[in-house]
Amino acid sequence: GFAKRNLKIVFTERVVAHIAKVGFHEKYGARPLQRAVEDIIVKGLAKWLLENPKLENQQLNVDIDENGVLAVMV
Repeated sequence: GFAKRNLKIVFTERVVAHIAKVGFHEKYGARPLQRAVEDIIVKGLAKWLLENPKLENQQLNVDIDENGVLAVMV
């Protein structure tokens, strides 16, 4: 949906740090990383896209708050 709508996504350092933190496990290494990306990033962006179906040709700045809630700003 992003390419079709010409939407560019920019993640803050805070998002990257949060995903790296919750996506790493002492025993399993970075294996949980894919699940963290899917649970936090993919689901959050999918929900946001459904709430904003007409948005096109924009840059989306993606951040995360202290509670792990994704925030998308245009």
